[in-house]
Parts: sequence; structure tokens; C-alpha cells
Amino acid sequence: MNAGTSAITTTSPYVARVSFTLWQSSLPMGQWAAKNGIKTAYSAVSDFGPGIDAEQAFTKGFTEAGGKVVEAVRMPISTQDFATFMQKAKDAKPDALFAFVPAGVQATGLLKAFRDTGPRPGRDQVDRPGRHHYG
Repeated sequence: MNAGTSAITTTSPYVARVSFTLWQSSLPMGQWAAKNGIKTAYSAVSDFGPGIDAEQAFTKGFTEAGGKVVEAVRMPISTQDFATFMQKAKDAKPDALFAFVPAGVQATGLLKAFRDTGPRPGRDQVDRPGRHHYG
């Protein structure tokens, strides 16, 4: 099966993983971010196994490499309107946003809210060498 939650293979002796875990992609993403000038990050994930795995892996990689997660929010799995979550992330003024939601309706909703609340070049960003911007 193509399920990235780390615990999925422990649920039955008939379950086998033929893909990857979220730890295998999210941990190195956190390490890369910290090593490439991103000092602070905001984490927003869906509150279920895969989202929690992604959050924990990114946070471990990011903080061990010197980054700081300024806030982490777990959004209800039933969420379809992410505007308040994205506004809160924007208000925290992190260098980067780490987000994980399931594909489909949630992913579309998250991207729409990000687009609608995210900064626009010349409006919300400050140009400073080495500074990465939310958005």
C-alpha cells in the first residue's frame, strides 16, 4: 500500500508498505530548511497519523539543525476552510511554513487559503539578504 504513516504496518500482519514513510521525506526537509538559511518555521498539519508523523519528523530535522518552530497547529481532519489557519501562520511571521494535509479537497482548500492570505511581492515582504519569506 502507498501509505506514509509510520505505524500503518503494525495494524495487521497483512499490511506491507511498498512506498515510503513521511519521516523519510519530512525529516530531511527540516534539515535542508535549517541548513539553507531558514531560521523559523510555522507548522500546520492535519490532526491524524500522517500529519502528526510529518510534523514530528520536520520538527526534529529542523530543530536539530538549528531552526526554531515558532508554532505548530494541528487542524481538524474535517477542515475544508483553512483561511483562519493561514492567517494565523502569516501573523506569526515565520521564515517558512511547513504544511501537510491529505490530497484532494483539503489540499485544494489549503492552497486556496494560502494564496488568499499569503504575502504578495512588494506588499508584505522585506528584502534582506538570506531572508526567506512566508509565501
